[in-house]
Amino acid sequence: MPRKLVEVATPCNGIKTGLTAAFIATNDVAASLISASQKSASLLRPWLTGDELSKWHLENLSDSLIFIPKGWTYTKYGRLNEKEAWKAFVSGYPAIAARLASFQTKAKNRADKGDFWWELRACDYYDIFDRSFIAFPEMSQGPKFVMNHSGAVLNNKCFLLDSSDFGLLAYLNSSVCWFLLKGICSALRGGQWRLELRADYLQDLPIPDLFSDVNKSLSTFAQACTDASQTRFRIQSSVRHRILDLAPPEKRKLTGKLENWHKLSFTDFRAEVKKAFRAEIPVKERGEWEAYLKENAAEVHRLTAEIASAEREIDKIVYQLFDLTPEEIALLEVSLAGQY
Repeated sequence: MPRKLVEVATPCNGIKTGLTAAFIATNDVAASLISASQKSASLLRPWLTGDELSKWHLENLSDSLIFIPKGWTYTKYGRLNEKEAWKAFVSGYPAIAARLASFQTKAKNRADKGDFWWELRACDYYDIFDRSFIAFPEMSQGPKFVMNHSGAVLNNKCFLLDSSDFGLLAYLNSSVCWFLLKGICSALRGGQWRLELRADYLQDLPIPDLFSDVNKSLSTFAQACTDASQTRFRIQSSVRHRILDLAPPEKRKLTGKLENWHKLSFTDFRAEVKKAFRAEIPVKERGEWEAYLKENAAEVHRLTAEIASAEREIDKIVYQLFDLTPEEIALLEVSLAGQY
């Protein structure tokens, strides 16, 4: 154990809407709400369910939450009765109000509502969602701690730590931390190393004192990992989107191999396109596609190597914090090999 441990705030669970159908909007629905009324955008937040949380970065923000927390209406319009408050809300946010109105009966009947049926249930930490915090999924294969500064709100299958400390983020994503979590958390059936990261487990996690110089170094490497990981994901997503241009309308879905296009040679890529889409890349476009994929794959591999290098530096620092010997480090790394 490190010479000194510190306490970190207890993780908070994400929120429940009480009526998902009403308060969660797909990208298309959110776009239509904003198109109908620009003021809708101010009440829409990215909605995270756990699948979007990856190590160092967020992925595929496909849904939005209509974010009207308990107390919002009184703060916005004063102490009005329900009829007056609803009239004011309809006038100010007509598109959002129209959507919620279709769920009025169910929204009124739910037990976990706010001051009014169009509000979310009470929560003591809604304000955290207005600032940066560390997010992680309840179920995780390997560390998937990420700094969320997107304004996103988490559902109840995720947890958050009220901290914007990149040094702490580095520690949470380190090999030592995952090794410790393996000994604290329950492994889920069907996946030996898929851990259940409940708040009561995280309370038992040893947190070393990340004193000034150490925290500065860890923060630098964690920020580098975050930036590189986000850039890598943007490139991967952009190429995946373009690959779909090769697909006929009825087959616009990528196979696992095409999702990982950067791991394929161009010959293998062509073969997979033909297999998945029942179509060949046009002869005139093959040279362009080969150059495009080669350039972007090289950048993905470069960023992957950059992340791996920074993660090794993080591990070195954390090993020192725990006074691990070379023999202990070797055993720890062998025990984690191939698990994430």
